Amino acid sequence: IGDEQKQEAVNNMIAITDIAEKETAAEILLESKGFDDVVVSITDETVDVVVNTADLPEAQRGQIGDIVIRKTGYHLRQL
Repeated sequence: IGDEQKQEAVNNMIAITDIAEKETAAEILLESKGFDDVVVSITDETVDVVVNTADLPEAQRGQIGDIVIRKTGYHLRQL
């Protein structure tokens, strides 16, 4: 493959690694705040957060939102 294709592959790997690091950082911080079985998934335009709870008070929603914004750089539309 050509140099341009190699560079594109490297750039894609860097982007994938960056996303995985953001997901992991958010999951770890949420778990440290007492949320169980946390899953954070980042796509091009969205961040999905799943926590194992039947009821999520407004204060905890805000806490999750703050962590997601800080760790991923994405802003929230709906929580």
